[in-house]
Amino acid sequence: MFDYKRYNKGKRKESTAKYNTSQWHTLRQIQLSQYPLCAACSTKGIVTAAKHVDHIFPWAQIGEQAFTHNLYQSLCGGCHSVKTQLEQSGVYRRYGTPTIDYTQADYKKAMADAHR
Repeated sequence: MFDYKRYNKGKRKESTAKYNTSQWHTLRQIQLSQYPLCAACSTKGIVTAAKHVDHIFPWAQIGEQAFTHNLYQSLCGGCHSVKTQLEQSGVYRRYGTPTIDYTQADYKKAMADAHR
């Protein structure tokens, strides 16, 4: 299983830099303009503005390519924190109807299905 403590200690600065690129800023802006509401809150009938763009498959666990080759969802801060906690137990949640819980092993199939 992925070691969050070791990752956070050794790779934090390197991974943070990826979020400061023009490519990420553009991708984030497109995601939030197309999906401005929190996907998790929406499943409960709650309307909340999204502030975060979430990688459904945590790219640090999948590999560098998964930073931009991924599935994304818009989330509010609270829901993003809940999803991040789930990831620590190996659950990668995609909110919607239905909500889907993936594992790391589902990445390649999910990406192939998304590009059909």
